[in-house]
Amino acid sequence: MERADFIHLVRLSEHASAADSQAYRRSVAAFAALGYAWVIGCLLLAVTLLAWTVGLMLRGQFKGFYIGLLLAAAGLLWTSLRALWCRLDEPQGVPLLPADAPALFEALERIRKKIKGPPIHRVLLDANFNASISQYPRYGLFGGAVNYLSIGLPLLLALDRPRFLAVLAHEYGHLRGDHGRFAAWIYRTRLSWAKLNHGLRDDEGPVAAATQAFLRWYFRAFRPKPLRWRGRTSTRPTALPASCWAKTLPPPR
Repeated sequence: MERADFIHLVRLSEHASAADSQAYRRSVAAFAALGYAWVIGCLLLAVTLLAWTVGLMLRGQFKGFYIGLLLAAAGLLWTSLRALWCRLDEPQGVPLLPADAPALFEALERIRKKIKGPPIHRVLLDANFNASISQYPRYGLFGGAVNYLSIGLPLLLALDRPRFLAVLAHEYGHLRGDHGRFAAWIYRTRLSWAKLNHGLRDDEGPVAAATQAFLRWYFRAFRPKPLRWRGRTSTRPTALPASCWAKTLPPPR
């Protein structure tokens, strides 16, 4: 996709979101569900074709095109399974365990209980001057998500405890509530489709060609949609977690 075309699609998403944010959210959810429906439909079609063809052949009915149909169904089944279990590369960093930093994990648990957020499954230490929480699909389009907290060592050394906890609370707030969970689900879905689109681009055969044609259309249309929605929601958690740390900040001088 040309950059100008991509920017145009993002602008259209901006206008749709500004006109009716709830309708835009529903449209994004519906388009994401279309991708899931495509995967499930292909999987069911492949299983049905395999069962029908094998059943005919076991009953002694053998025709030449059954071989081609069997191969096509097997290819469709393989492609569908790859979509279901498309794995993404995990964030890079040194893993931290509760025994390594008990005070950090105690603070994370207090923040989680305060904002009623999901658990942090992995804590990583890296070399960036930043702290971020990200969600990655556990297996692919299905199977839930793994929450990663990445903490930059330079940031950790630069901030005192109250301000560092303020940063963590702000990041944690992005996963809070239905709003945050929906945004995270859309983001995970987008990552999975991007990975699948990249992984299948070199496959050959009629099934692969049909799949690539759908992915080119679907990913091109879906790619800009979550950007504007995520941009509109990224500022929502900022004020929310203030109660987790405001009382611990040093008084102004």
